[in-house]
Amino acid sequence: MTMAQPEGVNNFGQYDGVWVTDYKSAVGLATALRCIIIEAEKQRVISGNQENAKDHLYAYITSQEFIMKVRAVVDAFNRMLAELESERRAMNKIWNSRQKQIMTVIENVTGFYGSIDGLVGGKKALPEIKSLSLEEVAGEDA
Repeated sequence: MTMAQPEGVNNFGQYDGVWVTDYKSAVGLATALRCIIIEAEKQRVISGNQENAKDHLYAYITSQEFIMKVRAVVDAFNRMLAELESERRAMNKIWNSRQKQIMTVIENVTGFYGSIDGLVGGKKALPEIKSLSLEEVAGEDA
C-alpha cells in the first residue's frame, strides 16, 4: 500500500512485478486476492483427489474382489436364464397338452353333433352352429 502511486497505476496494479494499491482499494484487492488463492488451492486439492481416485479405481477394477463380484453377477444371470429356459419348456409342454385336450373336446363335440344330425335325418331339425359349418371351417384354414 502506498500513498504515492507509481506513474501509470491508478487505484491498484502491478509495478515491476509488485502489487501496489492505494489505501481505499487495499481491502477490496486483499479480498479478491484471497478468493483467488482459496480457489487455486481448492482446484489443487480436487486435482490431487482425482488422481488419487483414479488410482483407487484402477486398483479396485484390477483386484480379485472386483473379478469375484463380476463373476457372481454373471453366474446369477446364467442361473436366471437357465431357470427361464426350463420354465419355457415346461409351459410349452403344458400348453401342448392343453391344446390336444381342447382339440379332442372340439372333435368329440363335432362328432356328437354330426351323429345327432344324421339320426334326425339331416332335415335341418337341429339349429345350425355356424362354427361347425363347412364355410366357417374352410375360412379357418385360409
